[in-house]
Amino acid sequence: GHGLPRISVDGVAPVFDNIMSQKKVEKNVFSFYLNRNPQTQPGGELLLGGTDPQYYTGDFSYVNVTRQAYWQIHVDELSVGSQLTLCKSGCEAIVDTGTSLLTGPSEEVRSLQKAIGALPLIQGEYMVSCDKIPTLPVITFNIGGKPYSLTGDQYVLKVRATPASRGRRCGCCGDNRATVASLKGNTGALFGFRACCSPSSCPALCLRLRLPPIQQVSQAGKTICLSGFMGLDIPAPAGPLWILGDVFIGQYYNLFDRDNNRVGFAKA
Repeated sequence: GHGLPRISVDGVAPVFDNIMSQKKVEKNVFSFYLNRNPQTQPGGELLLGGTDPQYYTGDFSYVNVTRQAYWQIHVDELSVGSQLTLCKSGCEAIVDTGTSLLTGPSEEVRSLQKAIGALPLIQGEYMVSCDKIPTLPVITFNIGGKPYSLTGDQYVLKVRATPASRGRRCGCCGDNRATVASLKGNTGALFGFRACCSPSSCPALCLRLRLPPIQQVSQAGKTICLSGFMGLDIPAPAGPLWILGDVFIGQYYNLFDRDNNRVGFAKA
């Protein structure tokens, strides 16, 4: 991708490094615009060597890269309205177009979900009541001394639930692969499991599930509203980290500056 050479597979020069070495661009920068409105075109733009003023307003604000691997920067603080402050002593974050959501340490994200009234679904996703979107608190990342805010309609995703999600984000109808993995080796099932007993001698398996009301009713065919935040624990020494994915990038045009090792943000 467009990460830095330190994380390239087998030491192969990344695409943009090859472009720079051949002096194919006027400036050693590239920029991203992601359109979060599915009803309009284009869906986005990657521009090598510069920026496209038609997709942003105002000037860029820059923040230095803190670790040259992914595009990692320092976040001063994260606030959820006036009711919750996270990342109080500062934290590290990666600006990543390859991540759809905004992710962060699980404990902090749980606090955030509670503050916005989100209810847990399966696979780490959280659901928000669609009619409450206009009243959701503004979530603000303070980066380089400047606020980058997301309103409820910007950090909540509207998704049409289907019986078989097939890769679409729909935690209430996807299979729970973590549960399947934890059961491997503990029963005599043959498909991908260890056969440790015959069908007649296999132990009884009893599952007790405690589900909130929202998980007890199928949402198939309905439009559901998912929180754009998800918990993801990245262990040391790389982590803990927040990942500023497409939910964030869709609101702020990104400029990646290789010569000065910095990331720039402008209002999309």
